[in-house]
Amino acid sequence: MERQRRGKSDDKYFLALGKKIEALILKKGYKSPYAFWLDHGEEGLSRANLNYIINGKTDPKLSTLRRICEGLEIELDELFNDLYV
Repeated sequence: MERQRRGKSDDKYFLALGKKIEALILKKGYKSPYAFWLDHGEEGLSRANLNYIINGKTDPKLSTLRRICEGLEIELDELFNDLYV
């Protein structure tokens, strides 16, 4: 079975998701994503991975998104509400 590659249309989606995560982090009162990572990085979220997600450079795993949502004290479905590409 051949692995599918991420297409250009996916890039817009991942960037929109990353920007929403960054906005939620700032809305929660953190000065930066780094400050959020300092509080929640030990829970299996690397600083590099958080940066890749925010910049739309990676296809995040559902478990990683769940950890981010737990740190933001939101439900996973809230992350995808009003996510337009």
